[in-house]
Amino acid sequence: MKKFFIFLFIFLISCIPVFASTMLYQKVIISPISSGVTLKNYIRFTDSGWQNINVLEVNLEDKYTNLGLINSSNGVGTLQNLLTMANNADAIAAVNADFFQANYGRGNSVGLAVEDNEVISSAYYGNETKNEFATFAIDKNDSIYLDFFTNTITLTSQKTKESTTVGEINKYPRSFESIVIFTPTWGTHSHSSIENLPLTEMVVANNKVLEIRYNKEAVEIPENGYVVSSYGVGADFINNNFKVGTKVKLDVKFNIDIDNISLAVSGGAILVQDGIIPDSFASNITGNNPRTAIGCSKDESTVYLVTVDGRQKSSVGMTQTALAEFLKEIGVYNAINLDGGGSTTMVGRKLGDTALSVINYPSGGSLRSVINGVAVFNSAPASSKVTNLVIEVDDTNIFKGKERKVTVKGYNKYFNPIEIKQSDIKWSYDGVPVDVDDGIITGETVGMTMLTAKLGSAKATIEINILSDPYELSISPKKSTISSGKNVSYVTKAKNKNGYYSTLNNDELKWNIEEYYIDGEKQSNVPADANLKNGVFTATTSGDYIISISSGDIKSYALVTVSGKVKNIVYDFETQKYSFDPYPDEVGGDAVKSKEQVHSRKLLC
Repeated sequence: MKKFFIFLFIFLISCIPVFASTMLYQKVIISPISSGVTLKNYIRFTDSGWQNINVLEVNLEDKYTNLGLINSSNGVGTLQNLLTMANNADAIAAVNADFFQANYGRGNSVGLAVEDNEVISSAYYGNETKNEFATFAIDKNDSIYLDFFTNTITLTSQKTKESTTVGEINKYPRSFESIVIFTPTWGTHSHSSIENLPLTEMVVANNKVLEIRYNKEAVEIPENGYVVSSYGVGADFINNNFKVGTKVKLDVKFNIDIDNISLAVSGGAILVQDGIIPDSFASNITGNNPRTAIGCSKDESTVYLVTVDGRQKSSVGMTQTALAEFLKEIGVYNAINLDGGGSTTMVGRKLGDTALSVINYPSGGSLRSVINGVAVFNSAPASSKVTNLVIEVDDTNIFKGKERKVTVKGYNKYFNPIEIKQSDIKWSYDGVPVDVDDGIITGETVGMTMLTAKLGSAKATIEINILSDPYELSISPKKSTISSGKNVSYVTKAKNKNGYYSTLNNDELKWNIEEYYIDGEKQSNVPADANLKNGVFTATTSGDYIISISSGDIKSYALVTVSGKVKNIVYDFETQKYSFDPYPDEVGGDAVKSKEQVHSRKLLC
């Protein structure tokens, strides 16, 4: 008999091993998130480069704090970015979790996932023969377990008393000849029959068969049941032992008491076990990479959610060994490695904010859609009394006579945000005089001042530096290429004679399209469709555009190429002329990923 299979391949990033680094400098910034959660940002310089590490310390003894598993709002069989997951779940913080298989926006976690004793996805099948993907679990008494869990899933016909082993729950199986079960957490519908894969599906509700279907579109999954899908041998078992009305028994047995588990999430290797780093890891993603990990203290009162940024100049990442050593250093007694690479993400609610923010710097430059996350929840009672304030300003360096927007946010004794009226804030300063009017800071005297905001008994202070006039401007990116109709956004900075930097608001700068070139030849007119406003340039007509920003007598220039090949245009400040050199052939336009590129990476790290 001809067999058909669906495969979702697993790829692990493999890089050249790097030994543990020596720390040369460290700065730690500590910020409370809630009554039971603290964020610690470690900025380190090592002999391997800079490292940016974020650690959420979650106090399980805080009665208002608990952990939970979060998934895509479209079902665990789909992907979603962590920020959206956490916002939908009303979490106050979260990190990405398990490795996953994915294709065209759908997928499944590689390992075990449990939420409030409900099996979201079954354990990793490979653990039956070899310890490879470990799981971090917490029971209802906040006891913590790390192990390579396995499961046995059995489906029995109460009519014939015949049983068979189920391969997976809520996963794309290695082969549909091994029965797979889809529960309501998977999504609204089961996996449909496709070309060369005519599935037999058995719809079960209240432990009774409602329907047996063959080679049809996906069926809706009953809220109080599940759908059994198979092909070949598994389909024969369904047809030989069940019919509409047959009672069904589903047994799921683990080498842990799932009925007592409030949270379980899998990852890769155990990094630290009983305070010891293993001699070798069960699974090892080598090289300096972005990392995510979950661990706990020896007394199991604190859970640590950790992200390490990587593949960036500001943070080179870590090896698994270096990550394990760092975890031990900060007091982690047991820990596992979670999905890293471009998946590494931490989100959290900053003091005074009602919305979540991305805390780390994902290596891909944007949020990757992932399969699940570990989230932190807070149930502290509502309180409208403001106990503390936070002053937020984009840049504490302000050029003389220039404006800077300032916002004050409030929070209560549980660190939960409280909405306040900015007009109710009383301002004072200690140092050079500054003025705060309608949320705008200005100062005319060069020097430092301590600016204080006060609301009732709550107050906050921030250091403000009034700088002398800007002397030099810079604009980034200096050179860029865009497709017709696309845009490029610019970031500007200014420096005074003493070497101090600050930003200038877009409306404090003069923006201009200076000149327009085709194949290095200056054109008499700039195309009418070219537009430069508030730091954003767009045009539909191909060519090379010289743009400028200016403040008084100082200027800075940038080149943007619309379609065509990039030209390297250099401005000589002495001659006030431009020269052209072609870029290397490998410099192209917009990075547009094809479907083949996007989906060639199955298990994302």
